[in-house]
Formats: sequence, structure tokens, C-alpha cells
Amino acid sequence: MHLYEPPEDRSLIPIPSIYELSVAQSINAGISIKNSVSLAGQVTAHNGVGIGTFLAIWRHHCSRNSIFGPTTIDTEFSYGRAGRGLGTGIRARRTFGQRLHGSLGLSLASLYERSPKSSINLIPGISAGVNVQLLSHVHAHLELRCLMNPGISSELFFTSADGEYNARISSKLNASGYASLSLLLEKSVSWTWLNPPRGSGVIDKENVPGPDCEWADSDNCDLEQQRRGKGNISCTIGVNTTDIGEFSLGAQCQISAHSRIAGQIRLSIQKGVTVKISLLRGTQTYSFPFILSDHPDRVAFGYGLIFPILAFSAIRMLVYEPYLSRQLKIAQKFRRAKLREELNRKRREALSTQELMRRAASRSKRNEMSISGLIIDQAIYGCLSPTSDPTTLSDAGGPLTFDVTIPLQAMIEKSHLRLPPGRWCDFQGFYDPCVGLLENPRQLRVSYTFHNFPHEVTVNENQGLAIPMSKHKVEIP
Repeated sequence: MHLYEPPEDRSLIPIPSIYELSVAQSINAGISIKNSVSLAGQVTAHNGVGIGTFLAIWRHHCSRNSIFGPTTIDTEFSYGRAGRGLGTGIRARRTFGQRLHGSLGLSLASLYERSPKSSINLIPGISAGVNVQLLSHVHAHLELRCLMNPGISSELFFTSADGEYNARISSKLNASGYASLSLLLEKSVSWTWLNPPRGSGVIDKENVPGPDCEWADSDNCDLEQQRRGKGNISCTIGVNTTDIGEFSLGAQCQISAHSRIAGQIRLSIQKGVTVKISLLRGTQTYSFPFILSDHPDRVAFGYGLIFPILAFSAIRMLVYEPYLSRQLKIAQKFRRAKLREELNRKRREALSTQELMRRAASRSKRNEMSISGLIIDQAIYGCLSPTSDPTTLSDAGGPLTFDVTIPLQAMIEKSHLRLPPGRWCDFQGFYDPCVGLLENPRQLRVSYTFHNFPHEVTVNENQGLAIPMSKHKVEIP
């Protein structure tokens, strides 16, 4: 809009103004196993005019043996809903088999009219809906409304087998003549800038101990149950009778275990260009819409598309990720110090097991030496560093590496050693010295001799180990 203002009205710094303010809050409380109560309220201020809405819902779940069968009954009380006064209603939802769900609702609302004389009118309403599972990943919904807000609406949902793709086709037709048709496409992506950053609480379970580690911190086991959040992108195309066309692009990123940030840019022929930034925290949503132009404008659309992406990337890389990295290091240091005694106990148990395996390892080594076979010179397991001596690495929890030469030598069969990908700390004579560290992968560095030639290899435990191999041979100058 700056370019379309007269030169004398233009300013170097744009001055924002609040166009609309809306606050909403809801709460859901369980009274018993079969009953719950939900309360919701919303207040909106627009051009000096305030509108408020209050809604209360009592939900009752009927058992299969009741007269209504497996039915959910909602009793609603509202005030100010859709610009009306006091209203009440009841809605029943029931499942008919595994693929069919139906609903029936009755409502009654009051409407206060000032002209030509003050009066209160009562408006009844009836609604019926059906939800059908057409295919394993295709659902259809149809709803019909009569008397109050008469019209018909339908939706068709499609979800891919892996959940990566979603599509929804929606249509509406009201008695007032309003009609709309929209298509929504969504996709889960693994883009780096849309994935949750390390230390945000949404992580993979690659470096977290399994549920059998009862001695580890319970936070580790809780984190293992969390699935790594993925980013989400969406595209919406719609047409309706009041707006010839509407197009929007959106993206969503999970920034912590309970928080997500979303952005959307919308291009409409009647409403212009709008950008909305939303922060979703649990059940709370904070939305900040910005009107960039009152009419379609390519320049405004370009700014609205590029600037939020650059701002998000800069804040994430320069502020948020360094902050999380510092917090993660502090938390890991505290956790490692807390686990120090347990780690020492596990280390002593592993050393005791190695003493029992020493005779078998010595016998294997003599047999391999007699045939110039596979001999393990040194094997170090844990969090390794390419620049430091692995035997000296330690932190608040104790040593970060553990010598596993004896167990590996005892596992050699016919001059071959194979370790499958997985948790190697579960092998006899092993233990995990890196419990509580989420950034460092567990690695194994093996120096061995085969056919009287030195070899060396370093692998992650999720890659597996297979020796001997010719590419591991160390060239001696």
C-alpha cells in the first residue's frame, strides 16, 4: 500500500495499526468416566465494536448396553454465538459399524431485534450428519442443516498409507446463495529448517537408552517414547460466490515438545494479501494476522512470502538454536553427574564379565596367531573424538570410552567378526559409558591384525561391524 499512497503521505518507516483483536480460551474437565464439561469463550474487538461469545458443553458417553447404544450426547448452552443471544441445543453421535458414523442435533437460539419494536425471536435448528469410511484411507463427511443457517456441506478426506500426504476437498452451499469449493493439500517434510532443533524436547530415540535401563534417568525413557516431529507444508485453493478466487501457502514447524509455530500467506481477489503468524502452545493459539495489501499485489505477496522465511531462519540459527545448545549442555552435565555412581557400578560389572571372558579370549588369540588370522589389538567403545586420545576422554559422569578388546577377541569365529547394527552395550563385557549424552553417537574403534598386516576401522553402532576387510588395511610408508 506504501507505493499507492501520495508522495506527501509516505513515510520511511511503516506505522502499523491494530485492525482487530481477538482473545479465546477453552477448558475441558472430566467429571467422571462417562461425563465431561467443556467451557469456551471468545472476545473480539473490531473497529471499536466488541463481540463476545460463551459456550458450555456437557458430554455424556452412553454404554453399549444402554437404550441409546454406543452414543455420545452433547448438551450445549451458548450466548452470543453467531451474533445471537442465549441458545441451547443437544447433539447425539453414534457409531453404526466400523465404517459409518452418524449425528443428529436440535438447537434453539434467541435473537433480539430493536426495530421496528423491541422483540425476541426464537429460532429453531435441525442438523444431521454422516461420516463414511469409503476406503482404508478415504473418509467422507456430509452435513445438512435446516431452519437455522440452512444449507449443506460436504468434505472428502484422503490420507496416504504412511501419513505423509493429506488432502481435503470441501464444499458448502447455504440457502442465502453462498457457495464455496476448496482444496487443501498437506505434506509432512523432513527439511532441516522445519525440523525441531536439537535440544527442543522433540528428538529421535537414536541415542536414548532403552526402557530396560531402569537405572538411567526417567527423562531418557520418556524421551524415547516421543516421535520426532516433522515439518508440515500446505496449499489451499478455493473459490466462492463472494470471492472469485483464493490461494494460500502455509508451513508449520514444531519448536518444542508442546509448541509449534505456523505461518500462512493468503492471496484473495477481494481481501488482498494477508500474512498470519501463529504460535500454538498445547491447546492455546496466539495468532497475529497482518494485512499487507487490500487488493492482489505481486510485490506484497513476494514480501509476505520471503521475509517471514528469512526472519524465521535467522532467529532460529542465531538465537534459538544457540540457546538450546547451551541449555542442553547444562542439562547433560547435570544428568551425567547424577549418573556417575551408577555408571561406575556398570563399569565394574563389565570389567568383571571381561575377567570371566579372558580365558576364552586368550584361547581365540592363540588359535588366530597360529594361522596368521584375526587378532584384536585394541578396541574402544563409546563417544570417540578424532582429535583426542579416546582413553582419556571423560566428563562429570566419568570416562566416555571403554576398552572392549577382550569381548571382541572372544567373539571371533574362523577369523571373522560380525556385529549387527543395534545397541552394542547389551553385549557381554560391554556397557554404555555415554548415557545421558544425546549429541554424540556411540562408536567403536578397532585396531586389528590380519595376515600380519595392521588394520583399523571406526564405525557407528547403527552401521554394524564386519572385519576383516581389505579397505581397513593401514598403509605403512
